[in-house]
Amino acid sequence: MDTRRKNNALLFLKNEKVKNTISNLLPVIGFVFIIVFFGIMTKGVSLSPFNIKILINQAIVVAIIATTATFIFSMGAFDISIGAVTCFAAVVGAIAANATKSPIVMFAMCMVSAIALSLMNGFCIAFLKLPSFIVTLATMNIISAAVTLVIGTTDLITLEMDVDYLDQIYIKIIVLIVVMLLSVILFDFTKLGKSNKIIGGNQTVASLSGISITKNILATFLVSGIGIGLGAFLLLVRTGSVSSQTASSMGFDIIMAMVLGGMPISGGAKSKITAALIGAFTITALNNGLVIMGASVGALQAIRGVIFLIIITLMLLNQREKLLPR
Repeated sequence: MDTRRKNNALLFLKNEKVKNTISNLLPVIGFVFIIVFFGIMTKGVSLSPFNIKILINQAIVVAIIATTATFIFSMGAFDISIGAVTCFAAVVGAIAANATKSPIVMFAMCMVSAIALSLMNGFCIAFLKLPSFIVTLATMNIISAAVTLVIGTTDLITLEMDVDYLDQIYIKIIVLIVVMLLSVILFDFTKLGKSNKIIGGNQTVASLSGISITKNILATFLVSGIGIGLGAFLLLVRTGSVSSQTASSMGFDIIMAMVLGGMPISGGAKSKITAALIGAFTITALNNGLVIMGASVGALQAIRGVIFLIIITLMLLNQREKLLPR
């Protein structure tokens, strides 16, 4: 009887629908676990209304950028220059704001600079046929150097106008909802999103199917640039200043958000927009909880790195298991 029960349990777990359901629920379970864990470890401090407001404020920027970056990751590509581009866009926006005293100009310059740099990445990948990792690694260093030349390593640019009226959580939530809705429509119901998933599954098959890889790459980095521009603007509004260290961990936060949200590292058909949203709040809750517990910068980076390595390993093992003949 016990043997039969064990066999039935194993068959249940091997059922494809059950596997998919568990796989979809794991990111949510992980998020709830982190919230509960730090709620206990910080004796409720992380669950206070004040801290929850901080958490939401921080997570929204990550979620917006991660949502539009999903288009890149769904192709099986990477963009590790996101943090540097966000910082540069914020610097340009701050300089423009101080010169014109106009939040509209600040917004426009954040958007234009982010889109331009993102398209530069897309151009190098699409036309020079260079790997996305290599291109974005190079541009990350070039852009970071440009920011340092403009404002130095210790200086910062402070906004000389009042933008507190824009730093309202309801405004940010509305922006996030709009970005999410538009991204879901674009990703799940248009040619761009569907083509990206096919490219992520098999680029050769996608090319033979008549999909323009070049056009898709450019369109994808354009979408990502829009998200980065929005994120840079909201970040600048929230902090009121920008330095060379602004958004320094954003690139890794986005990758962590994707992984924690359940995004396949190779992209493809199982890529989904919701992974960015869940992952963004999960990584922000993790960072927030560790800071409240007094973790040093080094410890914070080490813990994040270990968690990232464990999840990637589990993902790769799962993929390998599916490829092995039974």
